[in-house]
Amino acid sequence: MKKGEKMSESSRQKMSIAHLGKRRPELTVPVGVRLWRKCNKRGPIHPVLRTRCWLWTGAKFANTGYGQIQVDGSPKRTHRVAWELLKGQIPAGECVLHKCDNPTCIRVSHLFLGNHQDNVDDMISKGRKRVSSGLTHQQIMRRKAARSENHGMAKLTNKQVREIRLLHISGRRGKKGSGNTAKLADKYGVHPNHVLSISRGASRKDG
Repeated sequence: MKKGEKMSESSRQKMSIAHLGKRRPELTVPVGVRLWRKCNKRGPIHPVLRTRCWLWTGAKFANTGYGQIQVDGSPKRTHRVAWELLKGQIPAGECVLHKCDNPTCIRVSHLFLGNHQDNVDDMISKGRKRVSSGLTHQQIMRRKAARSENHGMAKLTNKQVREIRLLHISGRRGKKGSGNTAKLADKYGVHPNHVLSISRGASRKDG
């Protein structure tokens, strides 16, 4: 093409195709298509939210377990991308947090916005923030509570633990009068995850 001449439409298309051919094919697909293409909407039903997690099945960040997707050449967390696609831009300084505590979940109804302190508080309340001992806050509290039901952090007596375990197991078997996870958590004033842990036998042993 001579200097000063305009490139024809067909020439521009050919150059565009040649340029795209040098890139990774999947990166030419819109991010929304790539995100939902690798979304498993048959994830576990959350005991409190009572809806299924939508699980990202692609690459993950090794250190956090969050889903990873390429956006404009940079790796982004999939739950943040999902939020921006369906809810709009994330305000500066805000975090996208999980109600379901499942780092691979990208279902927007399972997400909420919060600041950095909200994120820290959420990690502590769900036992995901590690302290100098290498244990999470929740693990430390469980160990202390397991030593004695009279400990200041203990919420349940050994009798209540046995009751919860029996009621929850009965509930799974469909016995009349038994309670589901959310009802038992409300009745005994504990987090639903604690009820599940007791049912699995992972919490304090019977005394």
